[in-house]
Amino acid sequence: MNNHNSNKVTPETGNGSTSTNIIQNPINRRTTPLLNQPTNINPFNFNDNQSLKIITHNVQGINTKLKFQLWLEKVAELGAHIISMTETKLPESTTPRSSLSNPLYTIFTANNDNSTGTIREASLGTAIAVHSSIQPYIHTIKQIPGFALLIDFFFPRSKTRTISIYLPSEATPSSKKAQKEIVEWINAAKSRHMNLIILGDFNNNLKNKQIPKNHLLHHLQSFGLTSLLDLHDITEPTWKRAELSSQIDDIWTNLDIALNFSTPQLIDPKDSTNSDHQILTSTWQLNLPNLTTRHKKNRRKIYLYEKMTEENWKDFSDEIDRRISKSTLLNDSIENGEKLNKQWHNWNNIIKRTANTMIPFTFSAPRKFHAHNLTTTKLHRALKMSFKLIKIIKNLEIPYSSRFIIDEINISIDKIKKLTGEFY
Repeated sequence: MNNHNSNKVTPETGNGSTSTNIIQNPINRRTTPLLNQPTNINPFNFNDNQSLKIITHNVQGINTKLKFQLWLEKVAELGAHIISMTETKLPESTTPRSSLSNPLYTIFTANNDNSTGTIREASLGTAIAVHSSIQPYIHTIKQIPGFALLIDFFFPRSKTRTISIYLPSEATPSSKKAQKEIVEWINAAKSRHMNLIILGDFNNNLKNKQIPKNHLLHHLQSFGLTSLLDLHDITEPTWKRAELSSQIDDIWTNLDIALNFSTPQLIDPKDSTNSDHQILTSTWQLNLPNLTTRHKKNRRKIYLYEKMTEENWKDFSDEIDRRISKSTLLNDSIENGEKLNKQWHNWNNIIKRTANTMIPFTFSAPRKFHAHNLTTTKLHRALKMSFKLIKIIKNLEIPYSSRFIIDEINISIDKIKKLTGEFY
């Protein structure tokens, strides 16, 4: 196995700090960008009985529209749901979010910025593209600019933490700091009993004898995670250039779900990114249980508006005005949809908090599925008393007193009348 640390930095790929070159036209079948034109890829949807297709690929830059379009067409053709992209080379300061918009995927990025200490901002970077059919399962998103992106998916009864990673070949202070933070992410997921899928370009592998002792891959192994490439005994390199090759792209998972992943496949990217990294793909059979209808047991809050007077409503309105004027978050101008959503969220919180303190309310618990009304309950108890009395009379031993029988009958009748007096 070749030592990859000494041969990855080249001007052609832009891994070093001396060049920003990127292949403008990876193949000749497209001559104009197609981002604004409808794609002919048939949409696909995720369901509980379908495998979740996961892809990781070092795209070596998606900062040209044509290359980005070809890549999206490729992953859509493969039917991918979660796509990890590494070495995206998207500078945070000059990359508008609209430039990555497309009909099939929502793309979340961890672009490089000045905090990483790199000379060129258009380097490093990772991103995760999520198909629209599983976007509602997203719970948490975190990032380490330039190095890692975390997305938590809360599938039904299967919480999964997905981390896309790009580690440069040079062990810089920023890279070491990022690896420590990634370890904290993994620790937190393990403590919450979450599944883990860690994928990307690690620029190293455990077969390399010169790998640093504190490298992230050692931590993944100590956490009990397994490499899908090692699990399925795949020795084919994921990166190749001329006579050099290495297996530096990988997908790591916890053992609980590792056997639910199909054998990874390596796909040539010549018709998409033209990268010297292979496209690594695998499918995950979630085996989600068939969920029955959930019966809510939580109480429901009911506001008692009829108890509010005109003076109370005036005080309520004044209090909302006071809280809005006091909030600094509502002073920003609304320029796009994201800021509108934030402002709406702030308004919503202010109104709810004010209502909870100034409007009377009560709680109403929903009736359970097998619950009965009060009359039915009392009748049931009366019938139980009647059957109990009959059982006592039948099991009396001879000789017995008639007076005892009469007293027991009278006592039972009195109890039944108290329960169901309206019927007697």
